[in-house]
Amino acid sequence: MQNNRSVQGVMINILLTIAIIVSIVLTALIFISAGSQEAPTQTDQQSQQASELFRPTNCIVNDKSGKQHMVMHTTNAQYKSIHQYLANSRITNPTQRKATNKQISQLLDKTQTALYHYPDVVPIEYFNSYYSQRVSTHKSFNFNYVVVPLNHSKKAYFVNTQSKT
Repeated sequence: MQNNRSVQGVMINILLTIAIIVSIVLTALIFISAGSQEAPTQTDQQSQQASELFRPTNCIVNDKSGKQHMVMHTTNAQYKSIHQYLANSRITNPTQRKATNKQISQLLDKTQTALYHYPDVVPIEYFNSYYSQRVSTHKSFNFNYVVVPLNHSKKAYFVNTQSKT
């Protein structure tokens, strides 16, 4: 009986020692991994904030028949191809004009297009920085829709439904 208690005491001491050693090793690993990450620089934070601000809330693709398909994830191949198309194309010579609600509706319902919808108006400067574009404008303008024809017509439409331009 007494021998059994001494075996239990030794086993408990061994198990407690092992638990303490494992705890120390895991704590060391946590501190080592946390120390290797460096804080982002201010320019990294600003560019990340700009890209977060610029992200559209909806990406809609209109197919040949006029059906609209909402792209749900930014990892989607369609979203990536449209993003790459915008980043690789050179959009120049913008023109600005007033439009009626009917004209805006027709443009947004156009077949074979991709629509980016933003929750609020976005300045063209964000578009230029996000897609590495140089849309030269004499006067800065804002938009809340970007309509990109998928037939590579070398056109893009920036629509501001709040001011109807």
